[in-house]
Amino acid sequence: MSKIKICHLTSAHSSKDTRILYKECVSLAKKDIYQVYLVAEGKTNTIENVEIIGVGQKPINRIKRIISFTKNVYTVAKKIDADIYHLHDPELLPYAIRLKKTGKIVIFDAHENYELLILEKKYINVIFRKTIQNIFNIYYKRILKKIDGVIGVTPNMEKYLKLSSDNVCIITNYPIIERAKKNINEKSENCILVFAGGVNSKWCHNIIIKNIQSIDKIKYKLIGPSTDEYSELLKQIDINDKVEYLGKLNHKTIHDELLVSDIGVAIVQYTMNSFADEGTMGNTKIFEEMTAGLAIVCTDFSLWKNLIIDKYKCGICVNPNNDDQIKEAILKLVNNPELRKKMGENSRRAVEEEFNWGTQEKCLFDFYAKLLQNKKEDCFSNN
Repeated sequence: MSKIKICHLTSAHSSKDTRILYKECVSLAKKDIYQVYLVAEGKTNTIENVEIIGVGQKPINRIKRIISFTKNVYTVAKKIDADIYHLHDPELLPYAIRLKKTGKIVIFDAHENYELLILEKKYINVIFRKTIQNIFNIYYKRILKKIDGVIGVTPNMEKYLKLSSDNVCIITNYPIIERAKKNINEKSENCILVFAGGVNSKWCHNIIIKNIQSIDKIKYKLIGPSTDEYSELLKQIDINDKVEYLGKLNHKTIHDELLVSDIGVAIVQYTMNSFADEGTMGNTKIFEEMTAGLAIVCTDFSLWKNLIIDKYKCGICVNPNNDDQIKEAILKLVNNPELRKKMGENSRRAVEEEFNWGTQEKCLFDFYAKLLQNKKEDCFSNN
């Protein structure tokens, strides 16, 4: 019996994107009934039974990427003649309809709240943002109505997506549980705060650095890419050399650095994409820090506060615009090693019990099975 061919397409993400490759594609490839392909930038390769078909380097120019690179991704993907096409970028939506017209099952994976995100795009003139948003909303909803299913990354996206699709599945970015657990930081004289991700202004690094300058025996470890301009700004604030910049590291090294830290920080500004102060469960940083067994200081999003922090007693929530709250939360954990140890243990327990990729993998399997069954029933009724 021939396998069901699945093809994931992305023109905006890396071929080694954690959600696309290591979570969704690798999970599906575990099933004997599926043959999984991923068409993305880079070189052709095979990783954990996923056949990656590289289409070269994506253009730096955004317009060229949206117009020519997406067409290239679609052309290569179409030749695979898959049974199911799983698209990951809004710029690929025009090709969703083309694939649907050829009788394929088509899924769109909404990684973000694109309707609201448009209003925050700095490269779009503020005068035109609302108009562009309205046009996109009409187009977006029309496409979603015509394809077979839509995936969202956070529970509060569900009600919006259901306005356009009868088949909506929420698959969050919960982490793949690493085997290693927290290593107690006994050798260091400093309490180590850590952040791993994009080192940019929305994650409030300037506010954090300003507020730790007067705290003794503390280090703030920053892991991830940044612009020269923003890095220079942070260095000017760091008058007491409290910050250690590690730059961009691979996944394993990042996890190792988290394991020997004490406090994970995930203080991010309220944005439209995070549903203001409601928040999103699609952000991976807080869960990665919890996987390493860290006490957490994070934004007081209602989702994070109610479903994670208060429920498992694994950290402290703060208003990202309140300096006093941020400093008090950090001080409390710095001065109470037993408290942060207990919160770190609770973080790890929360991930093991609830916030792990295994729970989402099952949702992915069930969603695919449902769409295949719907297709089978449609074919039967048409005959």
